[in-house]
Amino acid sequence: MAIDTTVETKAIARYIRMSPLKVRRVLDQIRGRSYREA
Repeated sequence: MAIDTTVETKAIARYIRMSPLKVRRVLDQIRGRSYREA
């Protein structure tokens, strides 16, 4: 029986005064990294 030790982190940002394209570019760079790296 394997134990799953992965933890998912979720951040919600609302009412950001930035274009969606700029936000998406930043998110694409940090997506998949650990929270310490990001």
